[in-house]
Amino acid sequence: MAARPITMTWINKTDVELLITNFNHQHGTQPVVQSGPNPIPVGGQAAVYAENTGMVGPQGNYTLTFQDGSGRAFNVSYNHPYGTGETYVNVQPPDGYSYSMTQNHLAHHDAYCTIELLKLA
Repeated sequence: MAARPITMTWINKTDVELLITNFNHQHGTQPVVQSGPNPIPVGGQAAVYAENTGMVGPQGNYTLTFQDGSGRAFNVSYNHPYGTGETYVNVQPPDGYSYSMTQNHLAHHDAYCTIELLKLA
């Protein structure tokens, strides 16, 4: 069975170090930090990777938690289904922050994207 991976690369353009944590998966493999430091320093980047198991997934969620004791986090969910379903990466930023998807190749078999996490002015 061929792998059906998704790679989400995160660029931290906020003002706080971010810890990638709270990994959950509904289908496919558990997401893992594939490359880069965790936590991600300001100005740094890291990639999260997951792939299918059999003819299902990957689908899951995780958080990029602010390492300043504030309890804030970027909440992330993703789905890269087999068949005709649409692949997505959803990001819910905390107040005062945003994101920008600078590369979106989610329609490919080997899906990937790059997402910049931003502090609003």
